[in-house]
Amino acid sequence: MNEKKILYFISEAYSDKEIQNNTELAELLLKYAKMLEEGTGYKLVCVKLSNAISRYLVTHKLQFPEALTELFNQIEPEAQKYRGAVSLDMWLNNF
Repeated sequence: MNEKKILYFISEAYSDKEIQNNTELAELLLKYAKMLEEGTGYKLVCVKLSNAISRYLVTHKLQFPEALTELFNQIEPEAQKYRGAVSLDMWLNNF
């Protein structure tokens, strides 16, 4: 996975009609696409976007466009790897 793939996945989701009709989701995806374009590491963007999608799902009673599910499924493995690496580093540095 790399920055270009993440940007591609975000772009694919953003182009979905249901997402285009949902201002909140469209703005959410634009925010994270801009973060990538401004040089934020793609792994960190995956974690933040994954968290944002999870919050959206909870606050909207699991009502969401299929494109959002597809995006989440693409970025979540990368987010999990990053979370694991960060927590391992923190754990090891405490000893």
